[in-house]
Parts: sequence; C-alpha cells; structure tokens
Amino acid sequence: MKKTTKHCLSTILHLKISTESKKKQSSHGGIQKQQQN
Repeated sequence: MKKTTKHCLSTILHLKISTESKKKQSSHGGIQKQQQN
C-alpha cells in the first residue's frame, strides 16, 4: 500500500509539473483549454 501511494503521489507531482510548464509556455490560452476539457 505504501509503495503504491508513493508511486501515485510521484505521478501526481509529475503531472502538476508538466501542466505548470504547459501553462507557462501557452500562458492564458493553455489555461482556457484546460478549463474546457
């Protein structure tokens, strides 16, 4: 259970970092697209 939880947390962190980098690249346009989806 603990190993699975750590793996999930690391995956979530990776997703957050990737989404933040995308927001910086595409600025407001990227945020609007994410809200629509």
